[in-house]
Amino acid sequence: MLEARMMIEPDCVRLAAERATEAEFDAIEHLLQEHESLHEQNKPVSEYGARFHIRLAEASHNRVAASFMSSILHIMQERGRRIDAIPNARRKEIDDHRAIFQLVRARKGAKASAAMREHILEWSNTYFGEEDARR
Repeated sequence: MLEARMMIEPDCVRLAAERATEAEFDAIEHLLQEHESLHEQNKPVSEYGARFHIRLAEASHNRVAASFMSSILHIMQERGRRIDAIPNARRKEIDDHRAIFQLVRARKGAKASAAMREHILEWSNTYFGEEDARR
């Protein structure tokens, strides 16, 4: 699954930077605000982290990529539940997502793509239930 995400998501964010509408940007911003608000209230946020990735895929206007990302929603949500237990991981995830989104919204596709690739690699251990010592 990691390999598939590495093949799809970096290009999704590059395309989202080129193709997303202001309404899509506003929806992603709203999602990030809700994610942050729930985090500050110490409530579960795994769904928001997963949906961020789906919203970016949808904003790419690539139906195949969006369908793939939607099909792995349950896997990303399960990973999110595991990272809830890793100290500071939830905050780092929000910060990572916000940084990626800022690049997408600024229409800096190549930089957004590189940031997404780094994000996926950095968090890859959490898909297998292992804590990443870098957090």
